[in-house]
Amino acid sequence: MSVRAAGLWRWNGTLDRGPFALIGTGLALLKYGIDAAIVRLFAGRTWTPVNYWFGGDTFGDLLTNPAMATARWALLAVSIPFLSLGAAMTVRRLRSADLPVWLLVTFFVPALNFIFFVMLMLLPPRRPDPQDPGNAFLGRLIPRSRFGSALAGMLMTLLPATLVILLGAQVWNTYGWGLFLGTPFLIGFFSTLIYEYHQPRRLKDSVGVTLASLGLLSAALTLFAIEGIICILMAAPLAVPIACFGSWM
Repeated sequence: MSVRAAGLWRWNGTLDRGPFALIGTGLALLKYGIDAAIVRLFAGRTWTPVNYWFGGDTFGDLLTNPAMATARWALLAVSIPFLSLGAAMTVRRLRSADLPVWLLVTFFVPALNFIFFVMLMLLPPRRPDPQDPGNAFLGRLIPRSRFGSALAGMLMTLLPATLVILLGAQVWNTYGWGLFLGTPFLIGFFSTLIYEYHQPRRLKDSVGVTLASLGLLSAALTLFAIEGIICILMAAPLAVPIACFGSWM
């Protein structure tokens, strides 16, 4: 069950349930310890695991209080490598269990992500079915042209991203740190994945599709009053670099 540390950052290949469970649990505990120390040191507040799911006063102050700017940006800087590592491990575990990569969305949904993590720890490896028509269907659905694939990347990420935010902010009345960071990362990751489905594209073009997708989501949330325009403007300084990072991955 040995796994090299450098290999954990790879997106290709598979990851068995044993290493996934052991390393994933260890990373979650390490991440919480670092976050709690940052919030205590720079903001004088207590950070609990509940803040990842349900936000609370501390989460709200981190977004809006100028006195907490240092803690806010420190949390963002720490989150980026953990986001990258967690997403890469999840994609490889999904591939090992022969599950679709789009289930990565569940990794960032409050409450469901815990169930999803336990499920991936338990599911045995499966060989991919060569007769599975899923990839062929997706290939026909996504246009091959640059403009068509860019449009598909924007539109095909808009609905799931809106649903994730709607579930968190409206149904469960929560918009915690995990969902706040995960949504722009997923927008960058999936819009680029769709845009480059048929062939590699230039990085600046992929980032452009990501930013357009993020702008489209912000417009949709404002139009349907899912999130206030003030909240969206406040989130932009954090959301843009995370989305670009997801695109780069």
